[in-house]
Amino acid sequence: MGTEVKNSVGEKIRRFREERGLSQKELADKADVSPSTISKAEGGIFTPSPDKLQRVSDALGIPFHELIEATSELEVSTLVVIVKIFVERKEYHHALKHIADLEKRGDLLEHQKQEVSVYKAESFMRTNRAEEAINLLADLRASLESAQADEHLVADVFNRLGNAYFLASNMTHAHAHYLRAQQIALTFAVFDELAAKISYNLGMVCSWLKKPSEATEHLEKAEQFFREISDNIRLADTLFRQGQCYRDLNKLELAERYLNESFAIYKSHNLLELAQHVRYNLASSVTAAIEIDLAIEELQVCVENFKSLKDYFMVAYTYVRIAELQLEKAQVKEADQNLVEALQVMQTFEISEFYLNNGYAFYYKVLARSLYAKEKYGEAIETSFNSSKLFGKIGVKRDEADSLEIAVDAYLKLGDSNEAIQLSRRISDLLRHSLDLFANPEV
Repeated sequence: MGTEVKNSVGEKIRRFREERGLSQKELADKADVSPSTISKAEGGIFTPSPDKLQRVSDALGIPFHELIEATSELEVSTLVVIVKIFVERKEYHHALKHIADLEKRGDLLEHQKQEVSVYKAESFMRTNRAEEAINLLADLRASLESAQADEHLVADVFNRLGNAYFLASNMTHAHAHYLRAQQIALTFAVFDELAAKISYNLGMVCSWLKKPSEATEHLEKAEQFFREISDNIRLADTLFRQGQCYRDLNKLELAERYLNESFAIYKSHNLLELAQHVRYNLASSVTAAIEIDLAIEELQVCVENFKSLKDYFMVAYTYVRIAELQLEKAQVKEADQNLVEALQVMQTFEISEFYLNNGYAFYYKVLARSLYAKEKYGEAIETSFNSSKLFGKIGVKRDEADSLEIAVDAYLKLGDSNEAIQLSRRISDLLRHSLDLFANPEV
């Protein structure tokens, strides 16, 4: 009995409060709750709501999970909200721990089981378990559709399936599921936050699939909603994606305007890593189109900034982009040195598989161009195939085809026109297949 009291939520609040020399009123003021909430919690009269517990833990300066390690005293509905909070705080391992506790209990209602399944899938996909998330969400989707469940929940599940496929590097399936989510969202009475998130995701994956015109249509809807509700972080994310799309459309003035606005928002919220990503895009696209030497200088600064932020994927990616620009100026020796630096970073530091595939695909593409410039055509062909294969694994057909173009040029230099013709046909098939998949996505 003594152990149970010692480990209760109320006793933990009392212990942490006294350790910090706070009165009940002082803690209540810091947590923006009433003094009676603290008093009754410590007295074991009731357990505050998860939202209030979160504010109390923040006021005490302790992790949220330390207040609620013992869950047997909490009701199922409270535990479900706690799991939601852990997911929102991106504390996925703690979310999964409490989900396991919930699944052992036999008193969950059907709608609670569905909600917990969504949180479990979200936690899976954010902890490098995308395939498990896909399987869980696919089962949930099937049961919801057969039961003709609430349209918002069905759209949410399709949207999360899109996220899971995106993280599994399957852009084609991600696009198909985001598109299905959007079709359902069109039936909503109002364009709400979920609809805006879906529009953002659909625009994002269209951008990845090199469909910038389609992407901007979806992103504009998300931008309008996030401006109206003053969700500045999501607004900045959307502006950033729009800037990238306008870059791909060669509308550099618009690209610069959108990227600069997103940069200002990120900086004002002290989101330095995101701000640095914008700075990279400005240098890599807008400045590079005007003055390559200046772009290279700015990208070299980006390398050092990404190093200080420990964003090693972007360190490597920026080295490769510098090399690509140097090859445009026939600076082959300098480009090769930056490619060596990029490879060393990718081999030394831990980078998630999704980003590593993307990094190596870009690396091999630029390396193939370097080999071509040095008239090492056989090696250029092999390397371009490596790049194309990785872009294909990600599902970016346009980049997959672009990498093969290097091999076509190399075959022509070797006088092998038959191989060049065969490969050109393969490229045409790839691009046609890409258009077919985009126009007729299958869920």
